[in-house]
Amino acid sequence: MKALRLGRIDKFLFHNGQFEQILSVFPNLIQFHLTVDQCQTSNETIDFAKLATYFHQQLKQLKILNFQIYMWYPVYKQEFQVYAELHPVFRCFYRCQSLLLITSYEFRSNYRSQKYVRPS
Repeated sequence: MKALRLGRIDKFLFHNGQFEQILSVFPNLIQFHLTVDQCQTSNETIDFAKLATYFHQQLKQLKILNFQIYMWYPVYKQEFQVYAELHPVFRCFYRCQSLLLITSYEFRSNYRSQKYVRPS
């Protein structure tokens, strides 16, 4: 399979093995779209460096990414540039209230949001 689209998974945890388990079944992904509600009871801070390392090692063909994460814990605009340097698919970051959107492509947002786009 070359593309995977998973929508609105509730109480999702990135660092308990759930994320790696899903992606290990699809090692040849070129496109990955994921919409999740972050688990509010776990106090999990998403380690974007760990995600980028996983992408580098396990999903070497990944070109298109679309993460929509409804978060309980903040990610600040100042961190976007640091995260964007971790992997080529981390190109555009948008933050609007509880939604964090990370994509490999730029698009126009209709919402008033915090935004960072890594230069090409």
